[in-house]
Amino acid sequence: MIGTGYRKLAEELSLSIKNNVAYGIIQDYMTTLSEGIGYKDIYISACIYDETKDIIEKSLSETETKKKYRITEYQITDKSVYIKFFDNPGTMKCIKEFVEWFYPFLKQAGALGKSYCTECKQTLNKSVCKFINNKAVLLHEYCAEKIAEGIKEQIKNNNEKSNLLKGFLGSLLGGVIGAIPWAIVYSFGWFVGWLGLLIGFLAQKGYYLFGGKSKKATIAILSAAIIIAVIFAQILGDCVTLGRYIINGEITEFAIKDIPYIIYSLFISDKSYVADFIQNVLYGLVFAALGAYQILKKVSKRVTEENPNIKDEPQDI
Repeated sequence: MIGTGYRKLAEELSLSIKNNVAYGIIQDYMTTLSEGIGYKDIYISACIYDETKDIIEKSLSETETKKKYRITEYQITDKSVYIKFFDNPGTMKCIKEFVEWFYPFLKQAGALGKSYCTECKQTLNKSVCKFINNKAVLLHEYCAEKIAEGIKEQIKNNNEKSNLLKGFLGSLLGGVIGAIPWAIVYSFGWFVGWLGLLIGFLAQKGYYLFGGKSKKATIAILSAAIIIAVIFAQILGDCVTLGRYIINGEITEFAIKDIPYIIYSLFISDKSYVADFIQNVLYGLVFAALGAYQILKKVSKRVTEENPNIKDEPQDI
């Protein structure tokens, strides 16, 4: 989605807006502008050699540069420079100033622009514009075909090696292991939301350890494992709490072995317990989602990186 700020900038810079991005040539470099919740970014397609990369890295890593332009993240490869900006009132002014400063700096640093193919680093006599993961790049026709074949092979290998069932079982096991400390902390009445991060982390580890591959279904699988783990943690937390009461003598008519029966009976006959249980699970899921957000965000990025796509430039109808 392109907002008003980027639309105005795209108009000023004579960029096209298609596929929810703005793209085109800015000062000799094919550029893609996009944005999401809380951020705006710039992707610059360029041929970058090691010496040039070091110069760019040194400049972008400076605290003053990050603060001045509100840069939260950047990535430099031999084919591109990616910059992410924190988006709040005033960010567009920072981005415009960044564009005015960075593009001449990029050229001075030795980055090669629109006249060179980013794949083979050779001169472009005739170029084609392709979108790789929705980022515009200029390539030779044969280089684009080579990339497309490589992507097909990569996806084929991922599909052959991936085992979603084993991956799900692994994520479920990891989530359940992560739920144990959640349950123990909960039984003492302490805040447990931050342990959602542990559940998410272990669910992710379990998924990949058991042979799961980065696919579109990965996020859904991990989300399901986290939900099941939180429900399990709540039940286990109640079991641990009852166990403490029995051991401390606060409950005398039941033994430890009766705990599953007590929980079952409460579910069947005590509406207030069920209501409290559901409420606690919902709170737990909210906190788990907050805690696991960064984990799922990283997994989503990994899915995109391991399942690339290449498309033709959108055409006007």
